[in-house]
Amino acid sequence: MTIGFYRAGLIGDNVIALHGIYAIKFLYPQSKLVVYTNVFGINLYGQFDFIDSLINIDSMQEQQLIREINTRTFDCFLLTQPNRAKCKMISQTNAKRIITFRTLRNFIQPRFETVFISRNFSNIPQYQRILMLVRKIDSKHYKKNFHRIDFSAIRLTSKETNQAKIAQFLAAHNMDNISTPLIIVNPFVRSTHCNLTVNGYCTLIRTLASSYPQVNIVIPTYKNNIDISPHLQSLENVAIFYNDSDLLNIVALLESSFLLISPSTGISHIANNLKIPIIWLCSKIDKNLWVGDNMDSELFIVLDKPTQKLTKEQESYYINAITQKFATILHAQNRI
Repeated sequence: MTIGFYRAGLIGDNVIALHGIYAIKFLYPQSKLVVYTNVFGINLYGQFDFIDSLINIDSMQEQQLIREINTRTFDCFLLTQPNRAKCKMISQTNAKRIITFRTLRNFIQPRFETVFISRNFSNIPQYQRILMLVRKIDSKHYKKNFHRIDFSAIRLTSKETNQAKIAQFLAAHNMDNISTPLIIVNPFVRSTHCNLTVNGYCTLIRTLASSYPQVNIVIPTYKNNIDISPHLQSLENVAIFYNDSDLLNIVALLESSFLLISPSTGISHIANNLKIPIIWLCSKIDKNLWVGDNMDSELFIVLDKPTQKLTKEQESYYINAITQKFATILHAQNRI
């Protein structure tokens, strides 16, 4: 059996799809599994030998992608992002079965086998939704064997070059003492409107750094993010890591840490994959839809309003709540 799997989203979208990708190969070990993804997926999925072929769709025109898919003659094709354009594209291929989420447009199309999930009332997490597509391949086989799957196989691992890069960075900032707790604070997000302000994060970081001088704090950032370094220059136990396009540098950074503070975005899903504790800033919707299988709900900070509508008093409340959870974790793990 030849199975296609389409997932080409943002960083977190691709990370949470790993459960579904691995479940396919575990349940159908003799199958040929081909994953269609983007540059983020290529970077993240390249280390996993349970994927037989990885196809980067970023540089492909639609007709080129259709031709590529047709060369495989898929028995099943799982389309995890069924917008109108993608449904139309995959309908033009020779895939025998197309398994996807139900929409008004694909419900009655030939070869489409759909899973209905209510957009307004379902709280099923995204990673479990993708597993529901996998179940659709053969529900009896899935039900009989799913409990045997060990998802430790999807744990991301950095390369030696990534580890060396992070080790060099930490040494340059005198943060390479393994007995000193390393905390990652990520202020940046593009996928949600619920977060602290940049000033709020600077206040949080200054509070943590001054209250816990025995803790090191690293802030990962990327090109085009706001530069917050002028606000944190006087803090000796704070450093900013400027990443390039290699996501495995972030994996290596998290592997060296014991806690992440972040909104609901890609790095939080990487931390969940690595089983790194997360103080997770999320909306009421994300609390359910984007929760990870290793996240602790006791560490969630649920924001009632988007960033632009937060008052200073409300933001101060959330900063205080984060600080309290931070202190609790340090005490529980005998880090202070």
